[in-house]
Amino acid sequence: LPIIVMCALGVSLFEALSILPSHLAEWLKPARPTAATQSPSRGRAWAAHFRAAQAFFLKTMLLGGYERFLRKAVTYRYVTMAALVAVLIVTVGMVVGGRVPIVYLQKVDSETVLANLKMPVGTPFGGTDTAIQRIERATMDLGSELDSMFTLIGSQYSPDGQSSGRGSHLGQLIVELTVLEERDRSSEEILRELRVKTADIPGVNALRFTAMHGGPGGIAIAIEISGPRLDDLVAVSDRVKSKLADYAGVFDIDDDFDAGRREVQIELLDSARALGLTTQSLATQVRGAFYGIEARKIQRDREDVKIMVRYPQSARTELSDIESMWVATPDSVLVPFGEVARFKEGRTYATIRRKDQQRTVTVTADVDQAAGNARNINADLETIFPELEREFPGIRLAFGGQNREFAKSFGSLKRDFLVAATLIFVILTGLFKSYTQPLIVMTAIPFGIIGAVGGHYLMGYPITLMSLIGFVALTGIVVNDALILVDWINRRRAEGVSTYEAVIAGGRARMRAILLTSITTVLGLAPLLLETSFQARFLIPMGISIAAGVAFATVLTLVAVPALYMILADFHTTAARIGVYYGLGPPADAPSAYVTGGGADA
Repeated sequence: LPIIVMCALGVSLFEALSILPSHLAEWLKPARPTAATQSPSRGRAWAAHFRAAQAFFLKTMLLGGYERFLRKAVTYRYVTMAALVAVLIVTVGMVVGGRVPIVYLQKVDSETVLANLKMPVGTPFGGTDTAIQRIERATMDLGSELDSMFTLIGSQYSPDGQSSGRGSHLGQLIVELTVLEERDRSSEEILRELRVKTADIPGVNALRFTAMHGGPGGIAIAIEISGPRLDDLVAVSDRVKSKLADYAGVFDIDDDFDAGRREVQIELLDSARALGLTTQSLATQVRGAFYGIEARKIQRDREDVKIMVRYPQSARTELSDIESMWVATPDSVLVPFGEVARFKEGRTYATIRRKDQQRTVTVTADVDQAAGNARNINADLETIFPELEREFPGIRLAFGGQNREFAKSFGSLKRDFLVAATLIFVILTGLFKSYTQPLIVMTAIPFGIIGAVGGHYLMGYPITLMSLIGFVALTGIVVNDALILVDWINRRRAEGVSTYEAVIAGGRARMRAILLTSITTVLGLAPLLLETSFQARFLIPMGISIAAGVAFATVLTLVAVPALYMILADFHTTAARIGVYYGLGPPADAPSAYVTGGGADA
């Protein structure tokens, strides 16, 4: 997008400086008097009436009303700026207070939804298939809203096409919905219905419904819990999940820890070591008794057949059979198993995930944006992190998912915004030959943010990452109007006009150009703002930031810039008088503009 804009602006600049003057030279030749111009036709008469009405509206109503208002605003310039600053404070309060929420990316409609099923580890394919069929029946009830459906049992795939898990306990349903124009409900509403219909499936560890969206992603809430002891990680994850369940709008609470299959853990006693037994020899004998030891191979046709020696079936079906077995010492003496070892039941770990070489369990949850805000929930959750880290030494909690991506993106945007603002300031300093007048021009930037936030509030959109990108783009747009206004005022000052009259004349002279520039920008973005397709809704927040910001900054530029210019003149006049009083005033040959409040060189 920036490349397209820069190319368009570059070609436009070339056209304006080279081609447009040629057109003007051809079109603006003096008209020769003809019979047609002396006795106008009915069409020319209507055109003349239209131009007269246009001139009356522009010069008498619009310009006249603006000039009267501008004189009041400039006369009471400190009141004017105080009122604008108050509006800016209220705007910031709307964002901080949540009236205009901030989300990483707004959830828009999707035509593809996923249902990821996770049963307990060890569940056979039949049990997973039974649960999947319940989800299929609920999906078939969508009727005309359903386009197609594809089922996987034994694996799950992530949206980027890479395998994200295999096992008989996993299942996935890929559902294609009809296009939005042919549905009465959005994909989020359909997902809510599917969650309700499948909430009572027995034996499910986790069932997560998600919609596939474009752009950079990440789950709304993701808390990464890392530490050396897995039992502590599981305990902390349970505490975090319990806390998440208390928030409104939070659903699909889950973690990526999977308890594995049941296992028997055998421990060698100290008394066994006196007999010469080792852990390896004990494990070898237990494995041979229940799994078997290869005695020999025989050839049968073209295959090798192993002959395994092990306990009979009746002696290896119960856990008590382990206790009743005999263990041979290195001296070939048989001793009861209970004399040399003990065992206990437990569970193995299906997977152990690590991050930065630390065992990690990630708790995830999604948020219904109509009922809750993920950023506010994450901020509230962060308050319990120190308590959990004190209670479980060695444990560390950190945010992942959208929270991390938003912080990363916002950090880079903030840096780039400062670079862009600095470069704009340097360019304006060279243009005005002043360090203070560029600050007047750049006051349009915060006033543009007022409009951007107000536009999101009026159109019902949250502030997203694309909105912030629009804010950065807005900085280079809103300064244009203030630039031509300050430049015009400086020209009038250089001609000897007083500061007050130069400000009023500048506002009158440049109002039409400023309005036309801003109106055309807003109209150029109108097709994007009015688009209803779900592909366009991803970009609409950026369009709102630019269009609403330009519109509001234009109105305030015509008022705030003249008032600030007069305030700057007051500052220079006061500074000059103080300098004269203390004998530090300008030399006798200094230009009068310096003493009277600054001009183009102030």
